[in-house]
Amino acid sequence: MATGAESKRVMGWLWLPVGSDNTHPAETPKDEGTASKRWAQNLRGPRLARITPVTVLMEKKASKPNHVCVMVKDSLREVPKHLVLHEREGFLIIQELVRREGDSAFLKADWVDSDFRGLLEKQREKQTAGKPLPSAQYVQKLLIKKAVTGAKYVDDQGRESSYRRDVPEKEEEEALPAGEEKDGYFCIKELAEYMPPWEAFCHSKCGFYQDFYKVRWAAPYSEIDYAKVENGCTDEPGCTWEPDENLPQCLDSLRIKSKRVWSMAQSERESTAKRKLDQANASDAKRPNLGMQMKKEGEEATHLGHAAETRRGGGGR
Repeated sequence: MATGAESKRVMGWLWLPVGSDNTHPAETPKDEGTASKRWAQNLRGPRLARITPVTVLMEKKASKPNHVCVMVKDSLREVPKHLVLHEREGFLIIQELVRREGDSAFLKADWVDSDFRGLLEKQREKQTAGKPLPSAQYVQKLLIKKAVTGAKYVDDQGRESSYRRDVPEKEEEEALPAGEEKDGYFCIKELAEYMPPWEAFCHSKCGFYQDFYKVRWAAPYSEIDYAKVENGCTDEPGCTWEPDENLPQCLDSLRIKSKRVWSMAQSERESTAKRKLDQANASDAKRPNLGMQMKKEGEEATHLGHAAETRRGGGGR
């Protein structure tokens, strides 16, 4: 049984820089120089930031506001809360990076070594009997009414949020408000798809740890092929992948709807994958082991040979 102190300690993950750039992985470029570094040099996503496992000391109060105490190996540190990830989110990042290895549409992580793979396998064995960790339930329970956003999000009332923002759910779904083209803003037709932050972090069209949405733009931009644009969709003209911070608060009901649609579809995908894996395992269990069968047949033949020799030897009296 865990002691009181142990029950207040939970596993988490800490964001760390891959190199000398300490920029948070959710922070998008705000100037041309940074944009060039992030896109032209591809210094974003897992090439910008990595994670390391930590123990979060819930019972110990940090001396600084908005900080938390963690154990990194044997070292006690106080770190900003926005640098600490939920245990499941960290494992989903590793799982996505491993799953997408070799896929040119996704960013690579040189830091995912055998230790990270071992941690992932242990977690799978503990929680899902070795099967992939599900993500649909996590989004449904913890992210439906929580936006994973950028370093600074200003809502329609001028209130600021950083990295996480509460998304209020209204009783009735609101229609998409009429847009107005001005000051570099364009009209949105709809939010076509949702992408959770661990997938966006790894995706070459995104690369930032935020909720991303496939935005279908209104005419005349609906006919433009954005495939060659940094965040353009390759499967459909008139669409781009946009981080949460780029979408106004008035779209919150559509954010929630998109996440629910994604969760239902992802749950079905996970169920299908689980059934196929179970069927494959069952088939393997029924399949005869050719090596053992040949060994058994060889032993039986040797035994019969010995028996025949005994009969021959014992019959000549």
